Amino acid sequence: MEGGLSRSNSFTDSASTSSFLGKKYVCTCGLDAVLRTSLTYQNMGRRFWGCPKFEVGKAGNACDFFHFLDGDEVIEGRPRDLLLRLKDKQIRLEKEIQSYKEENENLMAEKGKLLQENADLMFENGKFLQENGDLK
Repeated sequence: MEGGLSRSNSFTDSASTSSFLGKKYVCTCGLDAVLRTSLTYQNMGRRFWGCPKFEVGKAGNACDFFHFLDGDEVIEGRPRDLLLRLKDKQIRLEKEIQSYKEENENLMAEKGKLLQENADLMFENGKFLQENGDLK
């Protein structure tokens, strides 16, 4: 295999089949490869053939075949800058989402503690009311 490919949001799929541009690639699992675009910093915009079963972050589920297209297929200039800014924004938003998920988990844990504390206080209140009734 050529090059390296990050498995985290590292490509976009094209509806193209491997017969695009008159070339045909078959991945190691026997399927026709599909044309994709890399979104990694190292290979931003670079086109490659990849396994149609490849899923980002699921290394064990499919082969990881890819083959970069020949020639100068790297996107340059303003389009590349836009892709890089979008990639940075995606990473920032994913971190923000993770932070919100962690905050939500903490709030849910605190809610559980407060609900238990409320139940304990209600139980104590019931005992005091019973004692008060017994005193009358």
